[in-house]
Amino acid sequence: MSAISIVEYIHDLKEAGFTDKQSEVQARKLELIIAEVRSDIKQDLKNDLHFEELANKHDIDLTKKELEYAIEKVRTNLELSIEKVRTDLELSIEKVRTDLELSIEKVRTDLELSINQVRTDLELSIEKMRYETLKFVVWTGVGVVMATAGMLAKGFHWF
Repeated sequence: MSAISIVEYIHDLKEAGFTDKQSEVQARKLELIIAEVRSDIKQDLKNDLHFEELANKHDIDLTKKELEYAIEKVRTNLELSIEKVRTDLELSIEKVRTDLELSIEKVRTDLELSINQVRTDLELSIEKMRYETLKFVVWTGVGVVMATAGMLAKGFHWF
């Protein structure tokens, strides 16, 4: 953009047939118009910058609200997911607890049956051993009595 020189403008007006007074008035009015246009342009630029700043601030506020909403949505989804996992874990723990209690009861019952069976087997074995021992003692006694009786009958001469 080329700068307008007021001196050249006055000179051009004089060449075009304007008087000195007309040329000066015309140059002052042009200078005032240029100053006003310059001021208007500066004001428009300030307004545009201010509007752009407000628009950026509005965009930032809008983005901030969108992010807050997204964060809240994620937080809500996470809380729901955590609650679901907690509920699932509680159900799983309760199932495992119930299964363990049933298994423990079954093992306890099986052990009691096994212990009772072993006790019965031991009692039978002890009774059988007692019977066999008694039989041995009785037959040994009978043998001793018979041997003693035979000795008595023959006399003690071999003693």
